[in-house]
Amino acid sequence: MSNIIRFELPKDYSNYFVSRIFTRGANLYHDDAVLEIYATDEHHAYAKVRGTVDYTVSIEVDGDDLHMECNCPYGDHCKHEAAVLLHIEKNPLLEVKEKPMLDELTVLDEFRLFLSQIEYEFEIEWDDGRPYWKSYEDTISEVVDHIIHFDTSVRLQTQMLCIVMEVFSSSHDVWHYLMDLSKINLEEVKLSLLEYTLKHPRCYQEMTFLRSYVKGKEETKLYHTLYDYLTEQMPPFLRGR
Repeated sequence: MSNIIRFELPKDYSNYFVSRIFTRGANLYHDDAVLEIYATDEHHAYAKVRGTVDYTVSIEVDGDDLHMECNCPYGDHCKHEAAVLLHIEKNPLLEVKEKPMLDELTVLDEFRLFLSQIEYEFEIEWDDGRPYWKSYEDTISEVVDHIIHFDTSVRLQTQMLCIVMEVFSSSHDVWHYLMDLSKINLEEVKLSLLEYTLKHPRCYQEMTFLRSYVKGKEETKLYHTLYDYLTEQMPPFLRGR
């Protein structure tokens, strides 16, 4: 049986956050975004929090002081840390493990972090009452430019485009880039779409929404080739998720 300890937090821990960030952290907590959490002793806790990637949060309690770290672009005192602290307050009994969780990221995770940085810059500008730092169209162009200059395979470029569709809900903005990849290697694009969509069913919904943006005989034929393939290969219960 695993060891369990009670992890005590300073009573004023919410004061470490500006109100809007703490509110977002509360929303994450209530959405069950804290995926995994444990302690290594009475003073150190580690957690994974769902976000653009699964972020790693570390908490250290030093008397009445808190020291926190998160690998998200916002940095310390972020909503992910707030979500973890709220989780601990409501569930103070933590499992004890000897080693903290690893913080290893895949190439696709790194790309999600790249997109996450852009999201945070949008968020900060919006909170300050200023317009976005760049237009939406310029942002998508910057992201896609990052992809097409990435020295990698059709598979990874396809899945990066899937991430753009998922994060920015911009399937029509990346469609012609997906077309270009399909002309290079259609079978690889189909397999890559399926591989990604099985893990992230929301991408299937983005492909569904894309139907109204596809124009022209050639584009329509390619769209149905990809969409029908996903529909045939995906289990029915995943299509509606």
